[in-house]
Amino acid sequence: MTIACGRSARAEGRAGEPPAATAPADRTDEIIDAAARAFARQGFQATSLRGLAGDLDLTHGTLLYYFDSKEALLEAVLNRRDRQADTAYITPVTSYDKVYNVYRRALHNEAHPEPVALYSAMLCEATDPGHPAHAFFATRYTRVLDTLSTEIASLQQRGFLHPGLDPETEAALLTALWDGLQLHARYLGDAGIPERLLRHLDNLIADSVPTDRRSDLLTRAPAV
Repeated sequence: MTIACGRSARAEGRAGEPPAATAPADRTDEIIDAAARAFARQGFQATSLRGLAGDLDLTHGTLLYYFDSKEALLEAVLNRRDRQADTAYITPVTSYDKVYNVYRRALHNEAHPEPVALYSAMLCEATDPGHPAHAFFATRYTRVLDTLSTEIASLQQRGFLHPGLDPETEAALLTALWDGLQLHARYLGDAGIPERLLRHLDNLIADSVPTDRRSDLLTRAPAV
């Protein structure tokens, strides 16, 4: 089973589901929060719905009212993680904004370490093709690499990036650098991720770009 097969019990409806008037109070966010912490701490495979329900003072049946499987709960956790991180981006104003949004998201991640811990833990565990999150991460990598390589190619064609760069290679290197630094931080503590990513991004920019334009890009980074 892949993560795409998971379904929220509340969204789809369940046999024997209590009527709305007697349904339990909405604890969806609380359940997702607890699951995110458990998945980050002990992994998906070692987390049980019964144990999670016990930690939340819920019955197993009540938890299944919200999410009909552990895969559905994992899907909700990962999707919410991506939605929250997307708030770090700004609407592009200049040609460089989409590339420098990498730096802005790294700043956001630094200020919100728990979702990063979840992402790193699941990324390592999901390398097994049979893992329910494997397809999620494979699709995500494809999307991220396509987006970055397209933006790098566009900037390069307009003379903003060094002409000798290969867009697909640079997209892969940037993604690998980011994920690698996040894993290092799990073992060694602060890895200075935003600053190191920023240095890498600066090395891609053509020497002819005025430094004041770069400064303007960074000062428009949203609050984390």
